[in-house]
Amino acid sequence: MAFAAGSRPPANTAQPTMPPPLLDGSALSKALAELPGVRQLGDRLVARWRFADFGAAVAFGARLAAIAAAQDHHPEWTVRHREVDFATTTHDTSGITARDVALATAAVAAAYELGARAVAPAAAPAHGSLWAPPGHFYSPLPDPAELEADAKRRWPPQPRELPGIDLRLPEQVALAQQLARYYPDADLPEVAPPERRYGTANEYFGFGDAFVYQALLRQFRPQRVVEVGSGWSTALLLDTDDRWLGGRTEVTCIEPFPDRLRSLLFARDWGRVRLLQQRVQDVALLEFEALQARDVLFVDSSHVAKTGSDVVHLVCEVLPRLRSGVLVHVHDVHANFEYDEAWVRQGRAWNEAYFLRAFLQHNAAFEIVLHAPTLALHAAELLLPLMPRIGENTGGSLWLRRR
Repeated sequence: MAFAAGSRPPANTAQPTMPPPLLDGSALSKALAELPGVRQLGDRLVARWRFADFGAAVAFGARLAAIAAAQDHHPEWTVRHREVDFATTTHDTSGITARDVALATAAVAAAYELGARAVAPAAAPAHGSLWAPPGHFYSPLPDPAELEADAKRRWPPQPRELPGIDLRLPEQVALAQQLARYYPDADLPEVAPPERRYGTANEYFGFGDAFVYQALLRQFRPQRVVEVGSGWSTALLLDTDDRWLGGRTEVTCIEPFPDRLRSLLFARDWGRVRLLQQRVQDVALLEFEALQARDVLFVDSSHVAKTGSDVVHLVCEVLPRLRSGVLVHVHDVHANFEYDEAWVRQGRAWNEAYFLRAFLQHNAAFEIVLHAPTLALHAAELLLPLMPRIGENTGGSLWLRRR
C-alpha cells in the first residue's frame, strides 16, 4: 500500500515565500544525531519502522498524514505488512532542509508512541546511501562551511611549507633549463594536423602537461612506457615517438574505458600499442616490475583513494615494486599538493594529491624530478623566460623517479 502527497493549498501570490535553504553538512549531522533510525539517502531523509501488526502500521500512516497536513510538507511512505518506509525531501530546493528535519522529528515521535522500532532498510546500505552525510567528520566529502572558513589557509597566494618533502628546487630548475632546448621545435598545435594525433585544444592534457611530457621523452628516451589511463597523453606520446624516438618505444595502455583512446589513434597504431582493457588493480604486477631505468610509468588515475581504488593499489602495491631509475608521472597534482579551489568548490572531492604528499614525506626511495606548478610558484622568474607558454597553463604533471 503506497501513499503519495496530497495537493497543497494555493500559494499566496501576493506574498510569495522563498524556499528554505539546504542544510549544510554540519547542521545535517547535528540533526541526524537527534533522530534515531533516520539517515540520509542522497537528497532525502529516510527511515523504516516495524510495528506490532498491520493495523498499527496503517494507524501510523494516518497519523503521518495529519502531521504532513499540519506542516504543509508532504513525505512519501509505503506500508508493507507491519513495516513502514518513510522518506522526505524539499522539492523546491532539491535537497534536505529544516522542513524535512521537522517532519522527520514528528514522524519519529509518532512511530515510537505507536510502539514501533527502527529497522535498517536492508542488510547492507542501498545504492547511493551514505553511512555519514557529506561534511560529517566521518565523511570523505568536505563540508562547504569548513572550506569557506579555511579558504585562506588552504589556498594561500604564497608557497606553503611542505614538511618532510624535498622539492629539489635547484635540481628542478637545472632540468627545466636543459628541457628548454626542446621548446623552440615542440610544435604543439591546437588542432592536430592529419598526420598527427595530438592537439592542445582539449580539456584533459593541455600545453603545459604536453610540453613537459614531450621534453622528458626526448631527454630520457625510454624503451618502454606503461600508461595507466590513456587518451590525449597517448596521442602526444606516439607523435613524439614518431618524430624523435624512431618509433621504437614499447607502449602499453591500461585503460578500462578506451573509447577516447580509440578515437585518437590511427588504425596502424594498434600494431605498436598494446591495450589492456581492464582495471589497473587486475593487471599482473610483473608489468610494472619489468620497467627499467629511464622507462616511464604514466599515471592518470581516478584521483580518489578509497577502499579498493586504483590510487590505493598504485601507491601501495605498484610504486614500491618499481626498479631504480624508473620515471613516474602522476596527473592533476597542483601546487602545494592542493587541488585548485574552483575544482574543490565544484564538488570534486579528489584526494590523490594528499595521499601522494604523505607518500613522499621522508621518503628516501623516490625523488621529485619535475613539477611545473611548483616551479611556477617558487621560481617563475627562471622558468617563464625559458618557456613562456608554460605561464598560461602549467598543467598538473608531477614527475618522480625511483632512486
